[in-house]
Amino acid sequence: MRTELPSAVLHLLDATSDHLGRPAHCRQARNRNEWYVHDPVFSFVQRGIRKGQTGYRVGYKIDLDCEEIWFVLVHSPLIARLFKHNLVLSTLMAVLQDTAAFRDAHWVYRSSKVALVAGSDGDRIEAPTFAEFVRQLEAFDRSHGFVKDLFPKRQNTGKGEGAAPVAGNTFYLGLADRANVLTSSERIQQVVERTWPLFLCLYPVKPIEKRSACLARSLRVARIQQVCEFSHIKGLQAPTGSGFVSPLCRGSVQGAHIKPDSLGGSDRAENGIWLCEYHHRATEGKLAGKRDGSILDIRFVDPPTI
Repeated sequence: MRTELPSAVLHLLDATSDHLGRPAHCRQARNRNEWYVHDPVFSFVQRGIRKGQTGYRVGYKIDLDCEEIWFVLVHSPLIARLFKHNLVLSTLMAVLQDTAAFRDAHWVYRSSKVALVAGSDGDRIEAPTFAEFVRQLEAFDRSHGFVKDLFPKRQNTGKGEGAAPVAGNTFYLGLADRANVLTSSERIQQVVERTWPLFLCLYPVKPIEKRSACLARSLRVARIQQVCEFSHIKGLQAPTGSGFVSPLCRGSVQGAHIKPDSLGGSDRAENGIWLCEYHHRATEGKLAGKRDGSILDIRFVDPPTI
């Protein structure tokens, strides 16, 4: 019954339901003051319709004794495969940055290939400051690839035989640990809103094109203001030219690749520019150069028609 739920749990359940567009599922851990809020679809994906809503631990965890909210993924190998396929480090970094004000400690624990080789199931990265936490994440990513390292194969400990493809499928991320978050429905709503890009990585089909989304997140992480930067492009044709591109913006502002992803262009911020839909289409594949933070050195190089 909703009336029996603690207020913080009810706020988290309602916020998740609002973003799902349908009722979320809530389950309390046995003999603990811990609650899990998730999409009931996850249970059917993992266990099948016969098992029903078994309450798999995928989504949000709220611990009322420790006054913490986590993003969790455990005991769900199928969902883990989807999560690894969809996740990019820039998504995680954007979520961490957007929620940094809600916690004092910054940490992530996950099943790790590197840890498995060293004789452990998982690895924890943590730091008392956000800047140091980011530094450690980036250092690990440069050495091993953060997403590539997730969820190693290991010997199946259940009824199956051989190596389970994602038997190590634990992922815990601290989102909030300040008491004033759990006492505020508005702050809990903000936690869900700001972490929703991470939640969307749990689904088979993402609602937006992955490469453009990755680039946009990289630009946001780099704190590049999301406004059309068309006017900063050099070498645009004069208004009398046959290829004139109007300076008038139309449509939503999107992350655009300077070097197209089809030609190997990266999703890093230095290969990105904010453009409205009209200017994105008009300059697609016709740009050269790079950006350095807020400084753009980009020119229009419309290739000749053959």
